[in-house]
Amino acid sequence: EVYDWKAFDYNTPEIGTLFLQIRDKLIAGETSRLYYESKVGELLSIVAGNFHKQRQEIASKHQSLSKQEKKALESVRLAIEQNILNPPELSQLCKIAAMGQTKLRESFKKMYGVPIGTYIRQSKMKYASLLLKKKELSISSIAKHLGYQNASKFSSAFKNYFNQSPEIYRKNNYNMRKD
Repeated sequence: EVYDWKAFDYNTPEIGTLFLQIRDKLIAGETSRLYYESKVGELLSIVAGNFHKQRQEIASKHQSLSKQEKKALESVRLAIEQNILNPPELSQLCKIAAMGQTKLRESFKKMYGVPIGTYIRQSKMKYASLLLKKKELSISSIAKHLGYQNASKFSSAFKNYFNQSPEIYRKNNYNMRKD
């Protein structure tokens, strides 16, 4: 049963943000041991929560999928993740999974809990959150990089996912100060 578990991707936006916060405090010369101990505790809490959530998802969603289907769906997910700026079309994903459109859509939703299109949008937003840590990138350049027609459409999509604008997200999570 353990061999059927997929490897968990610990490179999540929450963990990335946590390490950026630690980096910023190190650069600023923070020496409080309590601060660093609390950040390690926060990291362990995030990892444990993600692990627990993954185990629950595996138990509930994978029961009706065969090992071969799970492997094919993981290949589809990887193809999307590796080409997030220009994700493969549904017909290409069907070839990767060796499934018809209906079967792929139903199986993907069963395994990952969201439709393929939603998964792609969520992945783009997670990627956008990581791009926001780069001070030299403007919101409009990030929007253009992600394929949005303009910054306002990107900001709207970002706000729908993270419940805050990219500007506020950047300020709150990456300690962006104007000097």
